[in-house]
Amino acid sequence: MDDGLAAQGELTPNERKTLQAWRDIKSRPSLLPMSWFEEVDKQVGMVFGGDRNDPLRWPRRQYQVLGRVMGMLVGGALGDSLGTTAEAEGITTAGALLAALRFRSWRSPNLASLLNAVEIATRALADHGRGTDLDAALLARARESDLVGPLGCAIAAVPAALVSITSSDADAFRRASSLAGLLSEHPDECASAGVFAVALVRGLIGHKLTLEQLVELLLEQLRTEHFELRRRLSHLAAAGEDVAELEMLAQLGGGHSELEVISRALYLGDRKTGGWAEMLHAFAGGSPSHNAQVSGLLSGARHGAEAFPLLWRRKLEQAPQLESVAEAFVSEFGPDEVSLVPSSKVVSGGTTAQSTDRARAEQQPPTPHERFMGSMLAGAVGDALGYAIEFDDIGTIRQTHGEAGLRAPVLRDGVSRISDDTQMMLFTLEGLIRAHVARRMNPVDNDPVPEVQHAYQRWFHTQNQPWPQAGGPYAQRLPQPDGWLITNPGLFTRRAPGSTCMSALARFAQTHQHATVQQPINDSKGCGGVMRAAPVAAWSGDPAEVFYAAVGTAALTHSHPSGYLSAGVLAVIVHQLIRDVPLAESVRLARELLLRWRGHEEQLAVLDRAVELAQRGPVAPEELKDTLGQGWVGEEALAIGLYAVLATDNLRDALLLSVNHSGDSDSTGIVAGNIGGALYGTRAIPQEWLGTLELREVVETLAKDALAEFSPNPPNDQAWLRRYPAW
Repeated sequence: MDDGLAAQGELTPNERKTLQAWRDIKSRPSLLPMSWFEEVDKQVGMVFGGDRNDPLRWPRRQYQVLGRVMGMLVGGALGDSLGTTAEAEGITTAGALLAALRFRSWRSPNLASLLNAVEIATRALADHGRGTDLDAALLARARESDLVGPLGCAIAAVPAALVSITSSDADAFRRASSLAGLLSEHPDECASAGVFAVALVRGLIGHKLTLEQLVELLLEQLRTEHFELRRRLSHLAAAGEDVAELEMLAQLGGGHSELEVISRALYLGDRKTGGWAEMLHAFAGGSPSHNAQVSGLLSGARHGAEAFPLLWRRKLEQAPQLESVAEAFVSEFGPDEVSLVPSSKVVSGGTTAQSTDRARAEQQPPTPHERFMGSMLAGAVGDALGYAIEFDDIGTIRQTHGEAGLRAPVLRDGVSRISDDTQMMLFTLEGLIRAHVARRMNPVDNDPVPEVQHAYQRWFHTQNQPWPQAGGPYAQRLPQPDGWLITNPGLFTRRAPGSTCMSALARFAQTHQHATVQQPINDSKGCGGVMRAAPVAAWSGDPAEVFYAAVGTAALTHSHPSGYLSAGVLAVIVHQLIRDVPLAESVRLARELLLRWRGHEEQLAVLDRAVELAQRGPVAPEELKDTLGQGWVGEEALAIGLYAVLATDNLRDALLLSVNHSGDSDSTGIVAGNIGGALYGTRAIPQEWLGTLELREVVETLAKDALAEFSPNPPNDQAWLRRYPAW
């Protein structure tokens, strides 16, 4: 139904989407990624209008503010939990700290002071709404509420930042310095609170600043008497990448003073993601809780709660309190009323004011759901495109399809056939869905690898392998493989399956032993690990956890580092693109995570070559082969697929570039499709290509089911559990 034709009193489609998105956020907002809050803002903007690019005008980005305020509070609580646990139990390593917290709930012993700080801001805004000067109201509420706590002067930055979201940097600095004056008479300590407040505000309003850009803004607020603080900030800006991390931390101090704590938080917050900054702060000198809590506040304000591993957030016992306090603040911060009831206003011609919603929606960037669906479908399209020429060199391709090479899918019996690459991608996704169902039933079960191994044994069965021999330990429990995916007869075809995958799965069927990074079974770095890795992007909101899971699933069959690290890189790139992170930034984060793993050198070198080559745009297939290889191994397949997307500006050209070379065209095609589909969304896939794709309905159905399972309110009926059994 067109939005303009909705019956009076009936919700339009956009209003229904807004209502559902808000219900999702209300359910457990601290577990949601920032993309959820952004989607609500987008839908509210489409329904109620307003300038979405001006945060100073209503309706402003209210729900994104909620997401970042929530992230700030969650980060502070998690940092406090890490720091107090490390200090109380004398823990000195990250592994030991995570092990200590693995089987217990996470608690923030000092949460009361943080909640009090937010309450001060909420009440000050309410007073201001009644006509009181904001600065005076803030100072009065701080005095009344006894603004103290283990955070020292840094606590003053929290209420000051919250009431300054729509104010200037100078206002935020002045308010925090003034509040800190209630706690300390030292000018540098008060100025440190002001600096921290400005950094928080810049995070809360979604500004993406480099450390150098942020420091430049902070220095503008400091006077000459703040010599030591100015010196530390200038040192941060000048450090660059040449200074080793441990050396820089030593120069910044051990975290004993306010100046050291803030400086360290700014430095590590620019370099670390996924909770690692807070982890390192938990072992700082002075007060580990103080250091880690300040770091967590800053990371959460910048990135929302998804800055921290999902498992940490799930286990945070006080999350409901944080959610309630954040919602109360944003309700006071926001407009007097945001109604989800449709407007009864009518414009000329008898249509509602939302009659242009459809046209406006077409101009909107892809939603996260579109991007994920696009990644799966475009991956399958790229696979089918390349499968027709997988074993042809470029000379043969040109001779058969013309000098420009292959320009469209090759049809057999009216369809463009997929290869084993898409088959295994589908079984990977099904295994992840079933692993998530299992995790919902038992939150301690956070490892998807066993369920993915089970899924791969089901795929092995489709390759002309009897189930009693293919299923291994699973066949001992089930006379026939279970679940919905295996019931699709179109999957029971051999499409040039890789010998490494086949032999690894046959070995598991006999030994019942999972292959791991620590327990290798071969030295293969074939592309069979990376070609199926993109679905792992859905597993977690934490990119480091996604990298780890993708490595684990690839290592089931490929034991060389380049065979499994390529999978981790691809999964993180797709993970970030789905969340609307720019491609260059997605690659940068994946590269950063890659550096943490042993044996990364080979993958790193070809990854960097791919990025460099793409700056020149599309090159001849002969040069592509000489620079990046042929794609038969993991690091090369990833590099060629990524290069094809980086070197073009649309999905059609990226897919064609990725397959027209002398090499493993279906695997490079699926990688390019996974990346390009996540970048451009489903709408960018050529419809004539999508219309002939073999098993399109299976790909779409499975992707939709994954989106349902990984949503805040997944299905829980018996039919769903039969479709995706977990055991």
